[in-house]
Amino acid sequence: MYQGYYFHYIDQAHKGDPQYIRGSSNNLVPLDNTRITFKTNGTFLDTDGEFNYPGTWQFTDAADTAFVMVYSFGTNNKNSIITLNNKKLSYKHPIGSYSHNNFAYSELAPAQ
Repeated sequence: MYQGYYFHYIDQAHKGDPQYIRGSSNNLVPLDNTRITFKTNGTFLDTDGEFNYPGTWQFTDAADTAFVMVYSFGTNNKNSIITLNNKKLSYKHPIGSYSHNNFAYSELAPAQ
């Protein structure tokens, strides 16, 4: 489940402009009920409230620090993992076409 989602990510000390922070009442993006379940068989399920978006995922480099997510409606590629362990997945990905250095940052934790 999402713990945070930011625009204009630079690094861990400068995560950017918060769009969502779990527990905040000022969120711009509603992600309280969004969950992404990654399975070891290369599939995932992105659940947003009552809507389900299945897809496939795979690492795209030998170091397993980059990955792609393929939905039926499009591809979320160029994801770069910042942290991956049993307590947290955080990654950045390009957003917008107006700047090659404009990244979103997602921070997920196991659902409780």
